[in-house]
Amino acid sequence: MLDSKLLKMLVCPVCRNGLDFKHGQLRCRNAACGATYTINEDIPIMIPSHKLTSDLELTWERWERSYSHASLAVDLEHDRGLQDSNRFIRQYANSRKKGIYFEAGCGLAKNALLLARDGFTVVGLDICIGALKKAKEIFQREGQRGFFVCGDMNCMPFRDDLFGTIYAGGSIEHFSDTLSSVKELHRVLAKNSILIATVPLVSLSTLTYGQLSGNIPDVPFLRQLAEFIQIRLFKKRLMIYGYEKSFTIRKIYNIFQKAGFSEIEYGPYHTHWEIKFFRNNYVKRIIRRISRCRPFWPFIYILAEK
Repeated sequence: MLDSKLLKMLVCPVCRNGLDFKHGQLRCRNAACGATYTINEDIPIMIPSHKLTSDLELTWERWERSYSHASLAVDLEHDRGLQDSNRFIRQYANSRKKGIYFEAGCGLAKNALLLARDGFTVVGLDICIGALKKAKEIFQREGQRGFFVCGDMNCMPFRDDLFGTIYAGGSIEHFSDTLSSVKELHRVLAKNSILIATVPLVSLSTLTYGQLSGNIPDVPFLRQLAEFIQIRLFKKRLMIYGYEKSFTIRKIYNIFQKAGFSEIEYGPYHTHWEIKFFRNNYVKRIIRRISRCRPFWPFIYILAEK
């Protein structure tokens, strides 16, 4: 079955017409479109039938593999990165509690779960059905309600002006065409509401340590060089997070401006950095301290109002 509340939020991602739920499937009401979408364990699979772009296909493959090994025993109280992101989100989501909280590229949707505990209506979108199934199971175990949809951020299956708060933490950098995904986020965000995003910053951190995970700096010449090295020479072996870019502040600001956002704020996003490529804790502490210096910032946040 499909929850009627979720059905009211959905549209066909191809033509954006309404949908009917019949015989266990979603069918577009537009006869000229005629698209149908399956439902897997109450999770609509809303990815258009056209072939995924190469950047998204790589990202899907890497994250689907990662989530297949993810544990359901999540530690919501002691996950330092989760606590950092949740505190940050709550600064802007609490005043919009009556709206719907949407997490784009939600993975296991741990931030959404913490907000659901406090009475928020939460919706999570991810391209990895494996992640969403585990997220649903975690929500059920915790006695919380959440809506999950498997879809592509470049053509999301939601109606316009829907969500009261959107969190895109570490998601928009996985698209070669970043502007298209940000335009989609702008479309589904309600008027006078805020999008919260975090992205990797082009810095000495991403230009050195970030290359071990296949990061692509979105800077002329550097982008072409990094793509040649990571894709052609190393055959994508180092790209453990799939296709992932980093941005200059000017670049990401211009993207959000072109997408239609009126008020845009940005700054360093300081969070607990796992640093997976080094085992020595002393080395990790040094790297974390250095990362708080402006030339080494690994991430920034963007707050954008519609």
